[in-house]
Amino acid sequence: MRVTEQMVISDFLRNISKTRQSIDILNRQVASNNKIAKPSDDPFIAEAIMRYQSAIEKNGVYQKNVANAITYLETSFNAVDGVISTLTDLKVLITAASNTEEPGMLQTYSNEAEGILQRLINYGNTKFNNKYIFGGSNTTTVPYLYDGNKVTVSSKGTGGEIYVDLGGPDLEVINTNGNDVFLGTEIFDFVTEIRDRLKNLQSPTTEQLNKIDDYINVANVQFGKIGAIVERFKDVQTQLESEEVRLKDYLGNEKDIDLAETIVKLTQVQTNLEAAFRAWSGVLQKSLFNFLQ
Repeated sequence: MRVTEQMVISDFLRNISKTRQSIDILNRQVASNNKIAKPSDDPFIAEAIMRYQSAIEKNGVYQKNVANAITYLETSFNAVDGVISTLTDLKVLITAASNTEEPGMLQTYSNEAEGILQRLINYGNTKFNNKYIFGGSNTTTVPYLYDGNKVTVSSKGTGGEIYVDLGGPDLEVINTNGNDVFLGTEIFDFVTEIRDRLKNLQSPTTEQLNKIDDYINVANVQFGKIGAIVERFKDVQTQLESEEVRLKDYLGNEKDIDLAETIVKLTQVQTNLEAAFRAWSGVLQKSLFNFLQ
């Protein structure tokens, strides 16, 4: 096949066009630090990038969920700790009141028992983000009502569970049922009974002194359960943070260029283009010389 001058020129222009396209791509990569500008540049890389970006987005949601869950649980933890402290104060009061029959002291202890009742009610109605934590799945209604004499449970109850998604196979329960801490209204009723007995100038009984330990133990069990969940969730939080770093590394490997390497490639391609132009210039000059001969 005879190679004509026109064929040589066409081949040269085609190669120049490809080289300029390569330069444009490399310039875009250097400017954006990205391997591709659009999915069609490399569908496989684009698919991997979208997969990792989606995973990172989900990870962010889970991290937010676990952070909120930990704060929620710590609020519950502190409330139950307050219940334990208050019941311990009640035990001290009962012990002291059991050793006196002096009317003035018994009345004073009755007033203190009322204060203890009010503290327990406040803990029972603790809120997190303006939602009641001991109301079960009903978080908008006051769980424990007090008419100045007796505590009752809201008509909507204190049962039900609140769940959070941390990315595991199952949803996680984060709330402590009010019934598990206060035994319905049993603990409130007990304090009310102590208050009224003292108000009637009667000392607490030995049975009542022993009963308070049972209630403290009930609260301690819930205190331990919540603490264990907090620690487990903190482990999940650490795992999610590590997973985020790993996913971002993978994304970077798929998405980001090696800047130094890309600049070297760009320089080489530009050098090759300049060399091609110089070579072609020589060919043209020779052809013109031959034509003039």
